[in-house]
Amino acid sequence: MRIPFSRRCAIATMAFAAGVVAATAPAAGQDLGAEWKSLTALEWKIVLPIPELKGLIERHQLRANAESSYDHEIAFWSGSASPYPRAVLHYLKTHAEMSWRTTPDPRSVEDEGVFKEKDIKFGALNKDRNRLSRAQWRTFRFDDVNCVSFAQTWGMDVDQRLAGDNMIFGYYCAEPGQPLPEDSARKVVMAIDIADTKDRRRQFAGHSTGPFAGFWTGIGENNSGTCMYRGLGRSFKVFELEIMVLEQEITGRIKGLRNSYWTFFPAYVSIQGTVNENGEFDLQVGKKNKSTELVLRGKLPKDGNKASGEWDAPNCHGTLSLTRKY
Repeated sequence: MRIPFSRRCAIATMAFAAGVVAATAPAAGQDLGAEWKSLTALEWKIVLPIPELKGLIERHQLRANAESSYDHEIAFWSGSASPYPRAVLHYLKTHAEMSWRTTPDPRSVEDEGVFKEKDIKFGALNKDRNRLSRAQWRTFRFDDVNCVSFAQTWGMDVDQRLAGDNMIFGYYCAEPGQPLPEDSARKVVMAIDIADTKDRRRQFAGHSTGPFAGFWTGIGENNSGTCMYRGLGRSFKVFELEIMVLEQEITGRIKGLRNSYWTFFPAYVSIQGTVNENGEFDLQVGKKNKSTELVLRGKLPKDGNKASGEWDAPNCHGTLSLTRKY
């Protein structure tokens, strides 16, 4: 995988061999090297909570030192009889004042050591937004194995036409001889996440997600014309949102606003809240402040992919509709 740093970074070239190390890592039990630290489940940041990986050996290691330009966590899932990991994910977080210039093409997975001598056939480039950001992905096949490769960036400097200071990339493969339809590959990509707090890492460690779990997108419509909401910085008629539900915790963001002319404005304001055993949720947008408070309430179904609710802000009220994407 060739890694593009931004112009803000003084590094001209980098020797990036972690993909080779990861791809040739043994199926179980051995560290990558002295510079790598083995992580416990409550230290993991990379998560890929899909049923296909349950029961496999999962290992996470971290390389972080002052001489490097970024911290690097790697996770791999292996079966005892497999000659290569079923899945490998890299998470790279740059140090201060550095950003990635672009998002790599997932085709770069062919640089991984395990694939270098393989005749790989790639599918078309796809783009879908998961909880982190927009991910690029391709299905690919080698021998009798069907896989999906992916890459995405996010964070600092995105608004400056740079890709951000976070990057995650890797691959997942079905068992040899088993199909991996495009819809199944997309579900893998949509499940990629970073557990950025201890509470979220604790939830992910058991891969238990609860009856209302999923990635939901939706819109909030203002029932009284255009609303001026200080917490989002401008007037709007409709806001777009996305949330991830895990157990009783909900996190997400308002990702954009539309005014009465349906012009889209990016927003990126955080959403946090909870859902109870009956599916009733109560969400707070941004920091809690009576003068700018925006609250979302509604009910999620245990079965089905549609939900509705209401939202309230100072001098504004509207309806909420949600669709579960996976």
